[in-house]
Amino acid sequence: MTNHYFPPYHALPLVRDETLKKYPELEEILDLLEGQIDEETMQVMNGKIDNDGIMVELVAKEFLVDSGK
Repeated sequence: MTNHYFPPYHALPLVRDETLKKYPELEEILDLLEGQIDEETMQVMNGKIDNDGIMVELVAKEFLVDSGK
């Protein structure tokens, strides 16, 4: 049975123009993540942050290490 309580999660990077001007290499780095985070993975990561109180930086690092990025 599919749960339709929550809408589908569509991740995309949002970066301020001034940040990209200061760090133009971010665009290429973020492109490497395109299509790499599915809905279930995002829900697990959000749960670690929201429910378990793990810092965003640690959850992101764990994802990158586990996925070989």
